[in-house]
Amino acid sequence: GILFDQTALNNNESETSTHPLMFNVIEYASTLRIQAVDTLENGFKSDSTLVMQNDESISTSSLVNKAAMEYGISSEKYLSKMRQANVWGGGPEIVALANSTQRQIVLLEPISEDQEIDTGAVCGKSIYLKIIARFGPPSTSDNPIYILSTNRRFPKEYSTKKADHFLAVFPLRPL
Repeated sequence: GILFDQTALNNNESETSTHPLMFNVIEYASTLRIQAVDTLENGFKSDSTLVMQNDESISTSSLVNKAAMEYGISSEKYLSKMRQANVWGGGPEIVALANSTQRQIVLLEPISEDQEIDTGAVCGKSIYLKIIARFGPPSTSDNPIYILSTNRRFPKEYSTKKADHFLAVFPLRPL
């Protein structure tokens, strides 16, 4: 899935000065998927909690149940499907990865040209990215993983389409 590929690329990139080989990224993405689903499954069985943002936490079983309900399937079926390489991960998997890797995952979204940014300036033709969430414990914010939530047509079309895609982001300085 794209989430795991992009997280693997971002995670590897932050630890080395060169881009990793694509084979290594794909292999590590598979490891991240297993780690995320194991975190969700073990937490579901033991009813442990995961840190969402700041100090806000959620029971893992509640998180998995909500995700499964969105797909109209049982929690067990959801976890089983998430183990498949062709299934895309989303919010629950981001939360699980942030907690299990002990690295904050910063989710970004593009701001359309006519939206205002915090400074009150209008964006013009540049593409600006806005932080929409910081998943994981605040104590893990030293070396975050940045992921852009957008659509497959980014950057050509991004403000009118529903987000259905993740991309790794490599900021020049921490956000």
